[in-house]
Amino acid sequence: MQCAALGVGGLVLPRLARGQEASSRRFLFVFCDGGWDQSTVFVPYADLDVGLPLEADATVEEIGALRFVDSPARPFVRSFFESWHDRTCILNGFEVRSIVHERCRQLVLTGRADATVDDWPTLLAAAATDDPLLPALVVSGPSFSAEHGNAVVRLGESGQLSGLVDGSSLAAAGVSALTGEAGTAVDRYLQDRAQAFVDAAGTERDLRFGERYHGALEDAVALGELSGDLDLSADTSKRFVEQLSPALDALEQGLSRCVLSRNLGVNDMGYDSHSDNAFLQSIHQDQLFSDLADLMAELESRTGTSGQPLSEETVVVVFSEMGRNPQINSQDGRDHWTWTSAMILGSPVKSGVVGGFDGSVLGLPIDLSTGLADSDGLQLRASHLGATLLAMGGLDPSELLPGYDPVSAVWGG
Repeated sequence: MQCAALGVGGLVLPRLARGQEASSRRFLFVFCDGGWDQSTVFVPYADLDVGLPLEADATVEEIGALRFVDSPARPFVRSFFESWHDRTCILNGFEVRSIVHERCRQLVLTGRADATVDDWPTLLAAAATDDPLLPALVVSGPSFSAEHGNAVVRLGESGQLSGLVDGSSLAAAGVSALTGEAGTAVDRYLQDRAQAFVDAAGTERDLRFGERYHGALEDAVALGELSGDLDLSADTSKRFVEQLSPALDALEQGLSRCVLSRNLGVNDMGYDSHSDNAFLQSIHQDQLFSDLADLMAELESRTGTSGQPLSEETVVVVFSEMGRNPQINSQDGRDHWTWTSAMILGSPVKSGVVGGFDGSVLGLPIDLSTGLADSDGLQLRASHLGATLLAMGGLDPSELLPGYDPVSAVWGG
């Protein structure tokens, strides 16, 4: 149970003086596994003079401040932007500096490739001011943590967390869970032992471990008391938004600050299109934007802890671990590319396209405050994306990601 519900505790994270709104902002990360093709929607190659034509019947269109690739084969892309363009920012031209899937996943989520860092959802969740029971709730997909691993909770793709909380996992193993006075006595005994460990701690490391473990035990009991009112079961065979239902419940009730879930496109095929790229990316992106439309409608229909729609409290980050090479390979596919795009949605987001690519599909240097190309500006890395999200969540990226400033053009911060 200690792995199922861990208290936050531990190191204090540096904050920005941005008031309660930023520090209470929630985040939902949608990870498109496999490496999407940035040119299918976000980057009109027709603008870049790369010598690659648009796919048949595709056009470059503008809705509000967004410029994107439109196609009759992707009706959900257009309809999504028609509904949500005013709170959508496309961030183009940042680099993850690898073409290896697992390395890219870590780089895009942490900015570094070593084992001593926490990813953006973990850092944001560990800094939550309202002490949520399930700070960073992972429905599916990658997660990286070191100092604040106690903030990360996995639902389990076959519902393992639910079984731990309600005791059914013990029953499945032929063991009867203790209930009533006996269960309460065991809980109290474990908490007393953990507190004794804290009191006797001779090193900072032991103290931090003891405090986190004691908090975990308390949170496990509190989560168990909620098990009748909170459905933590998971079913990856359901529609994307239905898979997210337990996590959306947790966001709505203030039990989580961050949620991360993987999106695998049509039939869970993933976005790694080394063959038949145009067809596969098109169907996956259309499915993705259909899923995002359902997700945003669901967030709009739910009420957050502030009394506003949950969509007003939550930033949605849609991204992949890498992009696709602009050149077509011998199988009509596209191989891995270090430069990519992301999409950020939410009420604090400034609508538009930030950043861009040059004729070689390398990220252009930009002015971070305007988002426009600037020869004296900076080429973006994954850490700039992270710095932007951390700043939006009230954290100070100058201490967490030294040398990487937030792209303030994304939200006007």
